[in-house]
Amino acid sequence: MRHVVCVDTKTGKIQWQKDIKAQGNEDQYGGMGVPEHGYSTATPATDGKAVYVYLGKTGLIAFDLNGREIWRAATGIDSSRKRWGASASPVLYEGKVFLNDLLRGHQILALNKTNGKVAWKWSPSDIGGYQDSYATPTLVRSGDRNDLVLAVSREIWAFDPEKGGINWYAYTDVGGSNVSPSVIADNGALYAFGGYPRQSGVALKIGGKGDISESHKLWTATRSPYVPSPLYYENHLYWMDRSGYAVCLNAKTGQEVFRERLTSRNRTPKFYASPVFVNGKVISISRNAGAFIIEAKPKFKQLAQNEFAGDRSVFNASPAVANNRLYLRSDTHLYCIGE
Repeated sequence: MRHVVCVDTKTGKIQWQKDIKAQGNEDQYGGMGVPEHGYSTATPATDGKAVYVYLGKTGLIAFDLNGREIWRAATGIDSSRKRWGASASPVLYEGKVFLNDLLRGHQILALNKTNGKVAWKWSPSDIGGYQDSYATPTLVRSGDRNDLVLAVSREIWAFDPEKGGINWYAYTDVGGSNVSPSVIADNGALYAFGGYPRQSGVALKIGGKGDISESHKLWTATRSPYVPSPLYYENHLYWMDRSGYAVCLNAKTGQEVFRERLTSRNRTPKFYASPVFVNGKVISISRNAGAFIIEAKPKFKQLAQNEFAGDRSVFNASPAVANNRLYLRSDTHLYCIGE
């Protein structure tokens, strides 16, 4: 069974809940895969009129804000070779819902937002290592157009959101397998990270047509997050890694500014959640040791480690920030933090 839950942000009371019977032969809850993140990895998307939820092999479902199902669209039902489950979240733009469905359907999918019908879909000629792309696509402004950009193993693709063709592509050293971070874009450049067993990063100048592998390359880096997407702020990239370090790169050069071990009261923190920026601070939620806060400055300074006493649940989801409140979801609880 899958569940879609609407919670009142002021009180925490459940406004409505939809229980949806799981479809297909879902990847089993065991081993190194699904238990690492569960079956609710994808973040719902909303335009303020409807909510769009991706439920793996059960498909993509649209609800109105009162919980009434508007439409349901079938997505891929295959299992990737690793059987780790799905992870990418839907993205909304110009009347369409976009989904990285490479793991399940070997495709990039665009659906009509009003009725769930296919607007376009694109598939690589050989799925191969592309099954290891777990990232959510990113909309990147390029001159007078927007590109839908996705990093996969050793490549980056930029699609025309309207028609689905590829505007540009680049070959990179990022990959091997397990490209999880989403592409980050700001100040005329985009940044892609990830890979396993070796992580790496690349920066490209935004724009272009066709193969821009060399013409738009700005730098490469040997430092990279494994799962989290980095945070860009004032020409620097920040993240916290699964070895318990806070890392900062110069976004213009790719050079490491600092890599400092976080001070933790008990366990070494491990991170799947992406960091967020709040009031000059970088906040990152670890899976196992609480929230870590550092200054968003190129000189390392840890400000705090905050934990919920007695809570030993696992925090994989990235936090949400709205109206001076921080919302945190673990595998058992939903928290709202505010003054």
